[in-house]
Amino acid sequence: VLINVGIKANITIPKGAISMRASETTYEKVAENCSAFEPKKDAERTTNSTCDSCCCNVSCTTCKYFDTDEHCVLDLYDKIVKDHHFE
Repeated sequence: VLINVGIKANITIPKGAISMRASETTYEKVAENCSAFEPKKDAERTTNSTCDSCCCNVSCTTCKYFDTDEHCVLDLYDKIVKDHHFE
């Protein structure tokens, strides 16, 4: 993937590299406000004070409905961002 970041600067991201479409903070805010959030089975095990019953960091990136192309398969991300004025 070649990303043009300026007139004379290009950055090449190796295939398979992780590049996020939004900040981790935005992904966390969206997940905290998403009624469909469900942690992936392999999500990192920690405690989050906003979700006492959850077993992982609450973020879109740890949700089972967040695919490898960084899209919510339930198509909820954009609606939550818009409704809560994130980003």
